[in-house]
Amino acid sequence: MSGDAGTGDKLAAVVTSDWQNAVLSKYPGRFSAEHPVADHLNERIDLVDLEAGIAYELKVSPNNDHFEFYRDIFKVLIARDNSTPQLRSFCFVCPAQAANRYKKGLRKAALEEGPRLGLEISVEAL
Repeated sequence: MSGDAGTGDKLAAVVTSDWQNAVLSKYPGRFSAEHPVADHLNERIDLVDLEAGIAYELKVSPNNDHFEFYRDIFKVLIARDNSTPQLRSFCFVCPAQAANRYKKGLRKAALEEGPRLGLEISVEAL
């Protein structure tokens, strides 16, 4: 993205917003952008498919993807238990460079825990 963290964050926010708006305009009423996790928390999920029960989080930068991935799993689980019981799947969307890291180690192990948690977890490359 950018060598400057502040600029990188701003660019990521613009990309995420553009992605959300494109999906919302193509499928009106089906998706919720910046979907609240729970009333008592100030946390949101980038995009939720309310019909299919899929939560999507977009990570634009390949840096530190794992921190956001693990955190997002918990956000989806908490949302499912508090505000959006139809959530059955979580898709983490990230650059291919980052997505390739989910084929081994702790990242792969986390993906494999999905069935035990009652949540299909996947990673898709941009």
